[in-house]
Amino acid sequence: MVATAGSAKNLVRALALLKVLSGNPGGMSLAEVSRVGALPKPTAHRLLSVLAEAGMVRETGSGGYGLGPECLVLGSAFLDGLDLRREAREILEALVERTGETCHLGIRDGDRVVYVEKVESPQMVQLRSRIGLIAPLHTTALGKVLLAYGEEAEVEALFAAGLEKRTANTITDLDEFRVRLDLIRESGFAVDDVENEEGIRCVAAPVFDHDGKVVASISVSGPEYRVPSNRLEDLGKEVSDAALTLSRRIGYHRDIYNPGEESRRRRIPSSKTALELRNH
Repeated sequence: MVATAGSAKNLVRALALLKVLSGNPGGMSLAEVSRVGALPKPTAHRLLSVLAEAGMVRETGSGGYGLGPECLVLGSAFLDGLDLRREAREILEALVERTGETCHLGIRDGDRVVYVEKVESPQMVQLRSRIGLIAPLHTTALGKVLLAYGEEAEVEALFAAGLEKRTANTITDLDEFRVRLDLIRESGFAVDDVENEEGIRCVAAPVFDHDGKVVASISVSGPEYRVPSNRLEDLGKEVSDAALTLSRRIGYHRDIYNPGEESRRRRIPSSKTALELRNH
């Protein structure tokens, strides 16, 4: 019993040391590992030796320690086993429960966004969307998020090809659209203010992978009478939190700078600001 408890304690300590090393890719001396890991030097050395035998830790040329090749093997296996839809399902269900509105997961396919997962609202009036639905990037909140964190040249090419104006609110002016993309990057979420479908408002936020790249987006959508403009800020916070939770599940970590998350800590622009930008 004591031995089992001791082994578990050592396992926790060893995992903690791996985390310490992961934050210092250039390697660390034994003294640094001991100090940061809050362990006596003999204990730190013993645990590092065991991890080195397993290939989880390697000795650097300077006599220090760094992560070993087996960490890459495990990390690759984790990434290969990811199923974005499966990882997102529970998060979308929780988001629907909190907001009462339909939630989607979308990914980019060229100049379109594809709805790859959906959890329906419990409300009597529901959306006509479905898994597999394809929509323009520039008219949807899901698509605008993907454009906001992409390349500027892609946005210019999209507008140069000519854009469909789906509603009176659809933005087809490049300069105005650029302002909206700046606002998305500042606030961390996008708004489709009846721009894709008459009577429907939507708010979406980016999903980051382990490299800090946006690979998908999560949205909350509903009829404009249930999603009035004064509700957009709260929904933006809800969907941003959900997107960040999914990002964490697929390997995103705080060491990668997230403009939206950082901006939310400073200030979230009000929905009124977004609406005023269009009017100008």
